[in-house]
Formats: sequence, C-alpha cells, structure tokens
Amino acid sequence: MFRRSQRLDGIGLKKVDAYREELKRLNDWDAFLIKQSGLPGRRGNIELAQAVAEEGSEEQFEYFRSYGPDRAPTNSPYEFLAFCGVLGLGTLLAAGNRKVLSALRRCASDPRWRIREAVAMALKRWAGVKQIRES
Repeated sequence: MFRRSQRLDGIGLKKVDAYREELKRLNDWDAFLIKQSGLPGRRGNIELAQAVAEEGSEEQFEYFRSYGPDRAPTNSPYEFLAFCGVLGLGTLLAAGNRKVLSALRRCASDPRWRIREAVAMALKRWAGVKQIRES
C-alpha cells in the first residue's frame, strides 16, 4: 500500500500518479481516502483528490458529494470525501457533461470553505480543457 512518506522520486512517479495506481488496486476507496485525507489538519491531500477526480466515476462523485455539512463537518476526514466528489464534477464537465454545472453552482454556496474551493478547482479543470480545445 502507498504511504505518504514513501519516496516517489526514486520510482519516477508523481504523487498523483502513485495515488492513481493505488486507487486502481482498491475495491473500496472510502477507508483509504479517509485515512490519507490529511484531515483534521491544515491541508487536505490535494494530490489524492486530483487522483480521485481522474480515476473516479460519476456514481462515485455523486456518492462522495452526499457527505453534506451535517455528515461531514469542516475539517473532518469525511469532508475530504465531499471535496473529492465536487472536484470530480470538474472532470465530468471537462468531458462535456454540462449537466453538472447546476450541482457546482449549489456547491459554490456550501458552508464549508474546502467545498467552495473544490468548486473553483473543478472549474479550473474545465477551463484548462476549454483553453486547449480553443487554441
């Protein structure tokens, strides 16, 4: 199992790539995400969230987004699941699924600052793809 302290430079992988590989091996992501979330703490595990956004499915993103403020308060490891779900919407949007815009709009007013930040990151994923397509 991947450990955050593992040296990645020796095996030529970035953290996101290492997390993507680990997620591909796992049947149940929840326990891994909660354990590796970095929460409670100052900084959630952004690299892991990016890997989830790249490897996850629409169903997984919806499930993770079901962790609302009551179930997953600010700075709890469960908030990280919601963060991953919102960030994953950016991947779907970048792939052309504009239906997720309404969900992102709702998440933009979530009381948890990390969820609002995930909305901004999701929109950046979409903007990056749009910019590449338009150039």
